[in-house]
Amino acid sequence: SIDLGGQPDAVAISPDQAYAAIAIENERDEDLGDGEPPQMPAGFLVIVNTSGDVADWTTKRVELTSLEGAEYPTDPEPEYVSINSQNIAAVTLQENNAIVLVDLATASVTKSFSAGRVDLTMVDTVEDDIIDQSSTLSQVPREPDGVTWISNTMLATADEGDLDG
Repeated sequence: SIDLGGQPDAVAISPDQAYAAIAIENERDEDLGDGEPPQMPAGFLVIVNTSGDVADWTTKRVELTSLEGAEYPTDPEPEYVSINSQNIAAVTLQENNAIVLVDLATASVTKSFSAGRVDLTMVDTVEDDIIDQSSTLSQVPREPDGVTWISNTMLATADEGDLDG
């Protein structure tokens, strides 16, 4: 077995099966304090080099704190991971409204960026057991949950919202 050092939320295997990437979310306790981030410990990404026999597999930890575009840079909470054919992992930081690209061969962050904000119309904003899609929300963070590669240069995200979306 491999000690991952935290609470895993998602795993992806590279198309060439040379790597596994595991998002260690270390999800916050929504009942603690006001339930808002940041809450330690910070999440991270674990890369498993799956070359050779299982006994020979090695791991590398990639820190995801202090990244460009993250709304809570000390508490990344990586949510989901997808790997393209160039062994670049796309990792969503849902509560941070950000996406991180990690080169699995070098175990390094190559880019991080905000998922942006959106204006929503015809939404129900009141929890009152009545469906009333007449409200508008402005500049809501997308908060991407799932992510997949469309090509080696294009991503698609499932913008679920969670914390603020």
